[in-house]
Amino acid sequence: MTIERILESGRQAVTRYGMRGLVIDPWNELDHSRPDNLLKRNISVDV
Repeated sequence: MTIERILESGRQAVTRYGMRGLVIDPWNELDHSRPDNLLKRNISVDV
């Protein structure tokens, strides 16, 4: 799931349900694609 899709879902929730807040956990993986030579631990260090 991409950040764009999450934000679009949030916009829809505002319209449909009157949602007033959205929390995105930055440590969850939104996009699982990464170069083969880049390890997961390198990504978390770079954040």
